[in-house]
Amino acid sequence: MAKEPRAGTVKTRLCPPLTPRQAAQLYHAFLADTVERAVGTGSEVVVHGTCETPEALEARRMLETLEDGHLGRICSEAGARLVAQVQGHLGARMQAAIASELAECPRVVVIGADSPDLPLDRIAQSVEALRDVDVCLGPARDGGYYLLAARIVPTAILGSDIPWSSEAVLSASRERLETEGIEYAELDPWDDVDDAASLQRLVRRMAPEGAELGDAKDDLARTRSALASIGLC
Repeated sequence: MAKEPRAGTVKTRLCPPLTPRQAAQLYHAFLADTVERAVGTGSEVVVHGTCETPEALEARRMLETLEDGHLGRICSEAGARLVAQVQGHLGARMQAAIASELAECPRVVVIGADSPDLPLDRIAQSVEALRDVDVCLGPARDGGYYLLAARIVPTAILGSDIPWSSEAVLSASRERLETEGIEYAELDPWDDVDDAASLQRLVRRMAPEGAELGDAKDDLARTRSALASIGLC
């Protein structure tokens, strides 16, 4: 799940300390590194993109706009397929994306571009978990989740009544899954880089002595360059 990296529409919670242009530059790097690393796992990667401009929000123009933008170039260079998200709140867009992919394959793993240094073994762990449960969540340290894997369309946790973009997303999702009797698993926590504190944690992980970065340490050239260009790495 991704957005076209335009200033003022992405990573707005990083402003300040970043300017909108710097935040968009950083998100572009996150997105490029994430797509490239995901393709490198050998899995089929489908990027469900959106662009928040008046002309693009017309359904018939969305994919055309995305293909002509940064997101289109990132997907083309990495070898990922690009499709347009439906309109609606985040849960509705995720529900449509999951349903479309489950029509073609037995399992789907949804990630965003907020965790560029996500250890790739988390993806494999989530797929393995789906042998025994219907849903697997990767808890984010900000109260959301960085990964959602499923072998069903988990409509119970994708409704408009989930407090999207808040620190209560994960707890509300757990409650719904338990109420509906849907068996689920959880991975170890990781960061979504959405605010100044999580950005600083990423910078520390990117440092030469950073131990937590693991298998991503040599795979984040664009993120490292973007951080350096804004004086953070």
